[in-house]
Amino acid sequence: VISPQDTPALDNKCWDQFCDPVVLGEIGGKAAVQGLMDALRESSPDVRVIAIEALEKLEEKDALPSLRRLLDDNAKSDFGEQVSVADAARKAIIKLERRPDSMQ
Repeated sequence: VISPQDTPALDNKCWDQFCDPVVLGEIGGKAAVQGLMDALRESSPDVRVIAIEALEKLEEKDALPSLRRLLDDNAKSDFGEQVSVADAARKAIIKLERRPDSMQ
């Protein structure tokens, strides 16, 4: 479990924003996906990167247009590998585009 003390680069307000995409990524479902899509527009690059990774984990192909809009977002997260939003989006796009559509 991650706590605010484990991520000193995140202030308390950002910590609350940070937790939402993490939890939503674990929950899944349409409501969670909408919350993650909303998080892509947050001002914090940390929150945007976490939301991207959660959408990738959920294999949410409907997120592709929103992810493509982030390809010029060079803001970097302040945690982990300090990846840029654009790099996280690029990675997610590649994975999601390779995922075959499910047969329904």
